[in-house]
Amino acid sequence: MISNQSLCRLVEQYKRQYRPYLRRELEYFAGSKSLSEAIKRAALSTCACGRVLSHQRRNGRKVLGLAESRLQSVKDRIRNASDFKALHSIIKLETRTVEKFGPLAVYDVALRIGVYRGFYPEKVFLHTGARRGAKCEEVTGHEVSRISFRTPLRSLAPHEIENFLCIFEDVLCGGVKTAGRPRNKDCKICGAREMGELWPR
Repeated sequence: MISNQSLCRLVEQYKRQYRPYLRRELEYFAGSKSLSEAIKRAALSTCACGRVLSHQRRNGRKVLGLAESRLQSVKDRIRNASDFKALHSIIKLETRTVEKFGPLAVYDVALRIGVYRGFYPEKVFLHTGARRGAKCEEVTGHEVSRISFRTPLRSLAPHEIENFLCIFEDVLCGGVKTAGRPRNKDCKICGAREMGELWPR
């Protein structure tokens, strides 16, 4: 486990270099004109210029399209979800038989639809890189409270902690001394930032 001082530095680095990109990405999904559009954007995992975000590129457009179809068919249930956890449960249930659509995709889609609905996670969801990063902070589980983490991390919202753990997992686990700077790639189609390049899992 890294020192509290080192963790403080990483959290400040995250706030300066990574948090603005996450906010801009989520603003795009929150700006959907309708729930149908929000579901489409979220499930197809596309940025403003239509490119698939890197989190879901390995899923492929066919898998993402099938997930979108499943979710559009339960749009009313999604509309009636009372909070993020309920929304996440619906998406997990309805896509459970979609091959290659795993926990990371379920969480990412729930977060994107959630910001459109005004919902954010109240707990930190751990999967893939976030789970490994949390383990190196001696935190385990699937959905954990923010207070489970050390004080510097509690200054972040739960979805930001998940993002932080993914970005800095190698640093937290002692593999490297620092994470790379965000890569500010411009989408050649429309000039929008390609947010999905910033958080490899």
